[in-house]
Amino acid sequence: MYEGALRAFAAIDNPDCLAQSALSMREIFDKLHLATKHQPPHRTVSMKTKANELRRAWQIVIQSSAAYQSGSGTWTGEVNGALNRFLGAVAEFINYLARDMPFRRDELSRILNSFDPAPGPLPVPHVDERRSTLENLHEYMNNVAHHNFEPPREEFAERLTSAEKFLMDLIQPLVAPRPYEDRAVLDALLQEKPDAN
Repeated sequence: MYEGALRAFAAIDNPDCLAQSALSMREIFDKLHLATKHQPPHRTVSMKTKANELRRAWQIVIQSSAAYQSGSGTWTGEVNGALNRFLGAVAEFINYLARDMPFRRDELSRILNSFDPAPGPLPVPHVDERRSTLENLHEYMNNVAHHNFEPPREEFAERLTSAEKFLMDLIQPLVAPRPYEDRAVLDALLQEKPDAN
């Protein structure tokens, strides 16, 4: 796909070269999980099936719960058996969403963490920075691919270079992270001798 993005960009005689290059780059971003040990959740049941289950539970509760006032559409009184069962169905639906359809932000964080060979997750600010960069690049490429705007070729080349740098940084292990400003302070503290008193 990356070669396709570069070939499309280089095909200046093609009036749609930027959109085609952007489409390939967007596909790379969408398929990042394939290059990691992380696999996206597999949907166990369709969204339509789960939504219909919830709809049926809603119909049952509004017909059988004494707490539901059909004239005003309001709830009064205590949670009874029918309402309690419906709340259980809502909780099951929310759990289904969390398991099978996580928020994109959470899924991207898991994917970005899985590129790092170190055990455990990366520091939250580092993941947030990477995710923000990825989201911005993805949005830009998606807008170009869908012909929402046609950027100047020079601007697109800069974004393509940024995307390449992002991907290279991502696939290279973070053995030597960016230097921290306080590293010198920490080194100095470690070199100090303990006070004899």
